[in-house]
Formats: sequence, structure tokens, C-alpha cells
Amino acid sequence: MAVPAHPFTLVHWRRSVAEHYAAVRAVAGGDANAAALRFRAAREQLFRDHDDSPIAPERCLAWPGFAWFAYDPSWRVTSTMRPWNGYCGSLYPGVDGSPGATSESTIASSSTLHGVSSAPA
Repeated sequence: MAVPAHPFTLVHWRRSVAEHYAAVRAVAGGDANAAALRFRAAREQLFRDHDDSPIAPERCLAWPGFAWFAYDPSWRVTSTMRPWNGYCGSLYPGVDGSPGATSESTIASSSTLHGVSSAPA
């Protein structure tokens, strides 16, 4: 694992990634394919140009980018978060105010993929 160029550049990397996800959430309901393309372009630019990119600086110019699969809406996963045993832990919001990560494993979720539910019993 590479050492961050500087603590502030690492913070910028993390914030940039959070902003990319926020932008996708904001437009995915209207045109999910366009949102995926926008996210992919932003992600590749981050990997190519950022000081804390995991790609070595001498390889960035020749880096061809990621090999993405075509967007397929049937693989889209949606999830509903709800408290588990009446307690939902400490949530840290994303940059757009949506729930981010939790500090404890106290969140139960259910998701649906291809019409099959994974709701906990």
C-alpha cells in the first residue's frame, strides 16, 4: 500500500470519491446509464490525475483506463436501511447529507437483485 502524498491530499481523494457517489445518486433515478458513464469518467480522471492515485506517476500517461462492462440495469441493486433491534448506531453522513458509513454493525438492510429479496429473517 502506498503512503499518501500528504494527509490533505488523501482527504481530497476521499472527498472526491464521496462527491462522485453523491453525483451518481442525484441523477441515477433519471438516467442510470448516463450516471454510470459520468461516474466512470470521473473515477478514471481521479486515478489518472490525483496525487494519491494508486497508479505510479510514470505510468499515468500511458494508462489506458479501466476495462468496464457495459451498463446493465438488471444488475442494479437497491437497498433499504432500517434500525436493527431498535438501534441504528452512529452514521456519518456523505457529502450530500445521505447516510454514509456506520461505526457499528447495527444496521440491517434488505436489497433486491433480479427480483430476489435478501431481507434478513
